[in-house]
Amino acid sequence: MIVRDLLVQAGVVAEAVADAELVIAELAANGVRHAPPPYELRVLYAGVDRRPVWCELADADPCLGRVPELLRQEQAPEMGEDLDAVIASLSLGGRGLSLVRGLTAGHCAVYATPTCSRPGLGKAVGFALPCS
Repeated sequence: MIVRDLLVQAGVVAEAVADAELVIAELAANGVRHAPPPYELRVLYAGVDRRPVWCELADADPCLGRVPELLRQEQAPEMGEDLDAVIASLSLGGRGLSLVRGLTAGHCAVYATPTCSRPGLGKAVGFALPCS
């Protein structure tokens, strides 16, 4: 609710707000499942209008693991293709990151970052918000 209100007040279009909420929910679920706390949601602003342009979810795990590869990976095979190939691609994990990549049109990344509430580096998965 906080993110929705923040983005709506900043003038982000409703469809982009909904997509951002889905991406944030997926990243939060991944963080809780795969990384230690603390978890930090950050919305970065730029320009004279202070438009939100980048969101990221950080955790305390500095290991990027397979996340960069999964964020670059093309979508799973179409359902019209070999069903065994579809099942195999889904069983490898990373389906949520495929959703993140799709909803952000590939404007997403993972990188090392400090967290505010713990010393040392963690990682963040971030994504761009549309300009209009």
